Amino acid sequence: MAHMHDFSVAEAFRANDFSVRLLEHFHDEGQDTAKYIRHEALVALALEEGVTEQAAAEEATAIPAVADVSEEESSDALDGQDESKLEVIAPDPAVLVQAPSVIGGQRLGFEPWTVVQVGGIDVLDDLPKKVAKEKVRAAAVEIATYEGPIHLDRLVQMTAQSFGLQRVRSSREKKLAYQIQRAGLLVDADKFVWPGEIDPGAWHEFRPNDSTADRPFVHISAVEIANAARFIQAHQPDLSEDEIAVAVLQTFGRRRRTKQIASHLAHALSRLAAEQ
Repeated sequence: MAHMHDFSVAEAFRANDFSVRLLEHFHDEGQDTAKYIRHEALVALALEEGVTEQAAAEEATAIPAVADVSEEESSDALDGQDESKLEVIAPDPAVLVQAPSVIGGQRLGFEPWTVVQVGGIDVLDDLPKKVAKEKVRAAAVEIATYEGPIHLDRLVQMTAQSFGLQRVRSSREKKLAYQIQRAGLLVDADKFVWPGEIDPGAWHEFRPNDSTADRPFVHISAVEIANAARFIQAHQPDLSEDEIAVAVLQTFGRRRRTKQIASHLAHALSRLAAEQ
């Protein structure tokens, strides 16, 4: 097999599991030996993941889905993509203007972090060893400082990608989330991660983006959405609540409202209502 790197424990189990199934199909006499080797790999995998052998086997042999999300979440993820094929939904130019400052009078839009691999998967495998966790935390802090406030799930994924891992299992996800929460970053009640340089209670900025941006609406902090709504309301006081909602969605490259988007928008606007 042209694998090009050492097998992880999970990969070793999957390879041996495939061998057992293949030998069973052909009624080969070597299947007993293969089953013994598979079981040894399973024991090692369960020990590594800290779960039962059954749970380890189920997770290792699960068939990856195109997107491990619900139908509703899939609709959210594809919402902006579908609309962008027809037209790009751009923020109203009025929200791109801000009070003059050292960076000028143009509001900065959202700029996603460009993932750069800073290590191999072996770093993640070595967690929670001191050197490994220092590298992981440093990567997470750098991403959060650039893109924060950033949703914890997004930060976990981007941190994993920084070490060459594109698909994160739930057990590994929990380990990475734990390291992020111990990296000196604030994680609020909505699971958004804030860099140390920003005080969520004193932050009144927002970063507009069009429908081509790689940022799902539900991964925009309620604080940031409320800040946009506050700005729009201050500059267009005659707008109705629904018109403000429409304007806010446009500010972040959205038009359609799925259940998740509507729920997240309502949660954000409730912050603004509480101030009044």
